Amino acid sequence: AEGEERVLKEFPGAVIVRPNVCYADQDQFLIPYATFAKMSPVIPVLDGFQAKLAPAYMGDVGTAIATIASNYSTAGSTFNLSGKNQYTLKQVFEYIIEEIGLRPQPRLVDFPVSAAKTIGRVINNLPNPYLTEDQVTLMLEDCPVPSSDEKTFDDVGMSKVADFETMAYNFLFRFREGGHFMEADSKPRA
Repeated sequence: AEGEERVLKEFPGAVIVRPNVCYADQDQFLIPYATFAKMSPVIPVLDGFQAKLAPAYMGDVGTAIATIASNYSTAGSTFNLSGKNQYTLKQVFEYIIEEIGLRPQPRLVDFPVSAAKTIGRVINNLPNPYLTEDQVTLMLEDCPVPSSDEKTFDDVGMSKVADFETMAYNFLFRFREGGHFMEADSKPRA
């Protein structure tokens, strides 16, 4: 918020874009979570993983940003680019575990936030840290959905954006034993 205020003070016509959590084929959201779930019999749960998010497909976010950048009428606007559905972080983990067909399923176990932040602080000093103190903090915060004064995908002519569960399947099947050849449920896929 402070950064946005400073930008708008210097450049009143600046466009602020606030994407929700983004996912894609090689992201830092689904892929690390799926990798961790596949490797560990226990998943540490911070504060019940009740933080809310509305994941947005990175391809949709990129298309929206390109449209915004090429349209002078968006000057001075704020965009919140959120996916169609809202989930808790726990629901996202449960979806990933189910979608990649882990048997037995990893146990979700409560873990102290203070310990996770300490671990993140230490790991942050390693090359390519898989967890940082900032990531722990973000896992505890809700990702805001659009407020009434913010523009959305609809305002750039994108009323149909990717459905998280349908699109995420396309990125998660590689974690299933047998990949896309493994028998899957009867859900339609994009």
